[in-house]
Amino acid sequence: MLKKLTPAKSLAKLPRQQILDKLLRELTEREKLLKTVKPLLPQDVRDHCSQASIKNKCLLLFADSPVWAAKLRLCTQELPHVMGQRGFVLKKCQVRVSPPLLSVRSSTQGPPQGQRNAARISAATAAHLEQAAQSMPDTRLAACFQRIANHQRRTLETGSSSGAGMVTNADGISTSPEEEIPDSK
Repeated sequence: MLKKLTPAKSLAKLPRQQILDKLLRELTEREKLLKTVKPLLPQDVRDHCSQASIKNKCLLLFADSPVWAAKLRLCTQELPHVMGQRGFVLKKCQVRVSPPLLSVRSSTQGPPQGQRNAARISAATAAHLEQAAQSMPDTRLAACFQRIANHQRRTLETGSSSGAGMVTNADGISTSPEEEIPDSK
């Protein structure tokens, strides 16, 4: 019978391969259950039901958004009975929302190949940064504001923001050779 995925605490005592085998077996059971449930759902809702599991005689279905979860709830009243005819012992059915996983790039990976990760600011924002830099008591922060404003000006003049000719100082701050960040020491 399908059950909840094994808690991590109980898996910690097992060898790594046994853990992987157990999790793979449980995920395979869930996939089989989902393949059993999906044909029982209307076509438009079927594509948005992403997971299925059984917990305490309750069929849990997961939709990819709140809208589809509401539509799925309207279709599930007869599911425990229909699934009972297929050998499952169920008392009720619940629907939950589980958004699809997004592909998130790590900040250490940088931008996708062929794309720059250059932030663009407007001339008005650059002017505000320069004004803030002039009235700022912290000289290092003022220099950073000024550097961002200067970068925007150079980007407009050259039409690129490749960062060519940039130098990294001892503190790990990138500047162009003509800019110097004052030392706060």
